[in-house]
Amino acid sequence: MLLFKCVSKPNKKGKRGLFCSEKIAKNEVIWRLSPKTTGVFNKKHFLAFCENLSLTELKDAVNGAYLRNGVVYLPRDLRRFIDHSTFCNIALQNDKTIVALRDIEPGEELLCNYHTSYDKVSLHRLRLSSALNREELLLQLRNLFLSGGRPKLNFHINRIRG
Repeated sequence: MLLFKCVSKPNKKGKRGLFCSEKIAKNEVIWRLSPKTTGVFNKKHFLAFCENLSLTELKDAVNGAYLRNGVVYLPRDLRRFIDHSTFCNIALQNDKTIVALRDIEPGEELLCNYHTSYDKVSLHRLRLSSALNREELLLQLRNLFLSGGRPKLNFHINRIRG
């Protein structure tokens, strides 16, 4: 759960971002894992959970979830709007805690480096997919988990060529 007041609003990229509403000091904990605000799944259970979702719910789950140390985390609070940047101001300290890397002023967007925080088997790869239906997205998710993080790109190439 977030430990500071934050708001979600459009960022410079035109996506939803998470912005702090109060000053956060360097090394302060800004988020702690809580079963009230974050679902925690192994890959098999996450796939089973996804099987029961509509396409819209499935896209929301995949867009909000992340994989760390083989565990799928599905934030249900505003934390899901934290965006990626190589110039990050927050980072996962461990699987259960996010800390500020520097002082963060009110109004600043909270940014995390996905490449250093999450497993190489990245759900982010699916976020960029152009799956047309629920079954196609579920198939991509299964393939991603089974392939060690390298989704088969043939359907992307065929779709571009076709």
